[in-house]
Amino acid sequence: MEEKKKTVFADLGQKGYREVWELQERLLEKVKAEKAGNKIPENHLLFVEHDPVYTLGKSGNEANMLISAIQLRAKHAEFIKVDRGGDITFHGPGQLVVYPVIDLESFGLGVKDYVDRLEEVVIRTIASFGIQGFRLVGATGVWLEPDTPRARKICAIGVKCSRYVTMHGFALNVNTDLNYFNYIHPCGFVDKGVTSMEKELGHPVDLSEIKVVIGHDCRNNSRLFAEISADIFSANGIKVYLFESLRPTPEMSFAIRALGCQSGIILTASHNPKEYNGYKAYGPDGCQMTDDAAAIVYDEIQKTDVLTGAKYISFAEGVEQGLIRFVGDDCKNAFYEAIEARQVRPGLCKTAGLKLVYSPLNGSGLVPVTRVLNDIGITDITIVPEQEYPNGYFTTCSYPNPEIFEALKLGLDLAKESGADLMLATDPDADRVGIAVPDGDDYALFSGNEVGAMLLEYICQQRIEKGTMPKNPIAVKTIVTTDIVNAIAKEYGVEVIDVLTGFKFIGEQIGFLEEKGEEDRYIFGFEESYGYLAGSYVRDKDAVVASMLICEMAAYYRTKGISMIEARKRMYEKYGVYVHSQHSFTFEGESGMIEMQNIMTKLRNEHPTEINGLKVVKFDDYQTSVSKDLTTGEKTEITLPKSNVLAFTLEQGAKVVIRPSGTEPKIKAYYTVTADTNEEGSVKEKALDTAFSAMILN
Repeated sequence: MEEKKKTVFADLGQKGYREVWELQERLLEKVKAEKAGNKIPENHLLFVEHDPVYTLGKSGNEANMLISAIQLRAKHAEFIKVDRGGDITFHGPGQLVVYPVIDLESFGLGVKDYVDRLEEVVIRTIASFGIQGFRLVGATGVWLEPDTPRARKICAIGVKCSRYVTMHGFALNVNTDLNYFNYIHPCGFVDKGVTSMEKELGHPVDLSEIKVVIGHDCRNNSRLFAEISADIFSANGIKVYLFESLRPTPEMSFAIRALGCQSGIILTASHNPKEYNGYKAYGPDGCQMTDDAAAIVYDEIQKTDVLTGAKYISFAEGVEQGLIRFVGDDCKNAFYEAIEARQVRPGLCKTAGLKLVYSPLNGSGLVPVTRVLNDIGITDITIVPEQEYPNGYFTTCSYPNPEIFEALKLGLDLAKESGADLMLATDPDADRVGIAVPDGDDYALFSGNEVGAMLLEYICQQRIEKGTMPKNPIAVKTIVTTDIVNAIAKEYGVEVIDVLTGFKFIGEQIGFLEEKGEEDRYIFGFEESYGYLAGSYVRDKDAVVASMLICEMAAYYRTKGISMIEARKRMYEKYGVYVHSQHSFTFEGESGMIEMQNIMTKLRNEHPTEINGLKVVKFDDYQTSVSKDLTTGEKTEITLPKSNVLAFTLEQGAKVVIRPSGTEPKIKAYYTVTADTNEEGSVKEKALDTAFSAMILN
């Protein structure tokens, strides 16, 4: 069977001309060498915006440059003679430049056919924006009104071929400053003008708006829905980067930034039952859309007839037009490199001898998790066979959620059988991870709060010891996440930022730091629902990096002769015992939605003054942004974004937070109690849950 041709896509952002020229030459020689070695060459497609530069082709006339070197410097532009065909042209910001480095022979193309196809790609692309482009006999490129006195070029083309391997390419004027063309005879013409998409349309065209990345998990029809989404995006002139197979949610978040996309989506229902599927939407920062952005999108949705209002072309047409392309291995490898760079003690796992049982719960975690763990030196990994390969029916557990016992049971049985040091399970889209560790003759499940708190302390301890702790470090948690974080952070001089429930708000804080050039201050963030992130390379929770750090932490304690159970015990002895739990109340159907609204309204307007005999000392309403001290009557403003969340702070360090779920027909209650021992805490928590549940359901 013929080996498939492979093309690697790279979005280089804004770069100087010489740097990219040198890159093209290296890739050209690489492709030629692969051909000479009788290999199917790896083709390359480079996307870039250049710093201002005038380039003159090998057959060009220097007289077509109309200003001096001194004037060039005043314009902050360069003048470079190059080895392509054609005369003089300009490259600069707002111009989409594409450099294919490809083997024409492998495609059965001659040079003339190749140039014709480049022109056709541009003609079809600008047509999707309502601009009609044409060829002009004797003048390479794409023109508007070519046979009239108003003839003007919108795209220049110049190529070089060596042994049928190409370099250079085309430059499409999108939002280009056309004043730069006043200082040359563009392409040697003195009687023809230059234009841009912005000029023709009468409004700017943001280059980043035409790129989106799409991923999907293992759920039934997720691939189909991903391709349909690609069809609709491409029909509207939006370029799509599509993962060729299932990938974890955090990798899609990474790809948005790595590929310079404005948005990204992933088809997944995360840890919900098989009957569910969903569509997570992300912004250009790689973060899930916050409420304000989502409201704008929702308003646009309401303007469209969902059955007849969507513009659509076939997947094959999108691929043929160059609007749909697959994410390359370079992006995937960069994701792994970014994760592995978050090791706190590199090399530790290679000698620790950690024995691991892992379950991807029939989802997307198998490849990335095992790849990273093998890379850092963990090779004794036993995969739960029944949950190894993708299966959207989740036949081994009705609820593929690593927070619940049923999902982990097969892994726990295998861990007991094999004597594993640690058992890991990731949810289907690999953004959450749960763990179990040996506890006598059995295995104990750790809560998301416990794992997050232990990881924070491990990261702080080790980074200080290694001298890698940044100045003024920051940790971020949600308002329903354990308050033991505050005690740990104080011990190590870490600032804690509290945000609303949802990892998008943690990602948002990383973005705020990035705007100030301070993203390295962020060391760790987590939420109680088994979501963790170390580092700013993505803006969503990442079970891959969490799995790596959990294994590293377990390996570290193992080398010190300390079990994970003992490490947890020492943490509680140092900072106090915090017991947390979460209770979900399910309300199905339309009547259930009404009942949920009524419960929240009643608690907001007639909030309890005591729960389980404990006085409510503070009441926080995040919808009205009011915090009320019930002992003094004093009211203060809550500065977080408005959200339908209520919080009751009780005597003796107890707390209840309640909110409707954003993804399920549920109201979720979060309980916190403090105690001297775990046993005492468990009794207090159960009593608090019983009392509040009766209040909710009556």
